[in-house]
Amino acid sequence: MVSRLTAPRVTLLVHAVTPSAIAASRSMITRARLDGVAVAIPLHHVLPGPRLPSGQITVDSLWLPTAPGRVLESLRQRRLVESATTFTTPRLVVPWAVATGRGASRHATAGLIAALSRQVTTGRITLAVRPDHRHPIRDQLLAMTALRRLAEEWDYDLALDLSGTRNGPWEAEAALHRMMPRLTTIRLGRVTGNGWGRSTDPRMASRVLSAARDVAFAGTIVIEPAGWPLSLGLDKTHSAAAMAAMVRDRFAGDRGVWPPSRSSEPSRWVV
Repeated sequence: MVSRLTAPRVTLLVHAVTPSAIAASRSMITRARLDGVAVAIPLHHVLPGPRLPSGQITVDSLWLPTAPGRVLESLRQRRLVESATTFTTPRLVVPWAVATGRGASRHATAGLIAALSRQVTTGRITLAVRPDHRHPIRDQLLAMTALRRLAEEWDYDLALDLSGTRNGPWEAEAALHRMMPRLTTIRLGRVTGNGWGRSTDPRMASRVLSAARDVAFAGTIVIEPAGWPLSLGLDKTHSAAAMAAMVRDRFAGDRGVWPPSRSSEPSRWVV
């Protein structure tokens, strides 16, 4: 039977937490016709210094950083939880290391999740995983299967974070299939051809979106437009709209049917 697929939501990721920056991003997503705004808490907010402004800010998802150093673990956790309480969001995204030999990182993340569950009343816990080229592909895929089972046991969601990921010996499509149906969010970095900053290889982006279409993914795609960070106040409406159009193109028209027709045009992803 052929049926129309539900297009995923497309939201814009902002690396700034000031009310003015978030207000500017909301204006931009209206012009670019996106579905919402997500916020990644900058790393400098983890360390002692200026605190986030008081009052509640509503966003689609809140991405917590991987903070530096075990020495600052308790301070880091307290600051992250304080920052999270400033926002009202349906999704709290925390990084999760799936490769072997990362027990200390997992322990710190587990402590952060426990603190968030106690002090933040809104937001589903979502574990964000990234590919790690330092470990064999098979080991990573087995770890993702185990992670999906953990998420099912504890009722967590999963996110696939491809920001800062270059094309390499990593089966992105296989990872996506291993994480379904707990996968609710896919994050794409700046899809450019130069590899600078938090960029995502256009071929990997194309493959992942095709795989997402194949499994009828109906969650959220978080995008970061090409160019300088939004925190600098630059208007990137055109870049955001172009990237969102490419994402939606995979789920619309003659491609937005089940079963889908496979196609890949990586050159169109360089925006």
